[in-house]
Amino acid sequence: GLKLSIVSIEVSSNNEVQYILKTDTSSNPEPAALTQQSTQETAQVLRNFLDIARTTYKIPVEKMFVVISSGLKTELDKKNKWAEFVSTITPPNSPAGFAIKYVTPAEEGELAVLGTVPPKRRYSTSLVDVGSGNTKGGYFMDATETFDALYFSIGTRTFTKMIKEKNPVNVQDFVKIGEKIFRDC
Repeated sequence: GLKLSIVSIEVSSNNEVQYILKTDTSSNPEPAALTQQSTQETAQVLRNFLDIARTTYKIPVEKMFVVISSGLKTELDKKNKWAEFVSTITPPNSPAGFAIKYVTPAEEGELAVLGTVPPKRRYSTSLVDVGSGNTKGGYFMDATETFDALYFSIGTRTFTKMIKEKNPVNVQDFVKIGEKIFRDC
């Protein structure tokens, strides 16, 4: 789905960065379905989110960032639809320099740690983000800020799809198939 997060960044009196969440919302037009309808709905949600940022929060377009997750990027690449998808969801009359980017699983894992783990706990914490299309995460090795990423090409949606392709006849069969797929990965 699509997520809109507007964050204010402030520095506290003891020089720690504080992130203040102004708004956080989501909508799921199912962009990974890669149908014409889901892509058009994704484009509309994106336009709505950008309008909220621009009109309600007075954020200039050059300070807005649109990033596609590693899981969706993988699905787009499998079907050779990256350029078409980006072209369709890019708002009309976008200013020069407006770009829709993507993150790799390693970048997504690192950004998740940086965005959720307080700096003082950064070197003693690991993170796993189970997404719909993949699973990614990792940890910082030490104060050198070397990030050790982990990645699995299976997420909640892709795992469920793999199970359903085996035609389970009931819930017990679904679980049994899922356990086998998990062991074999």
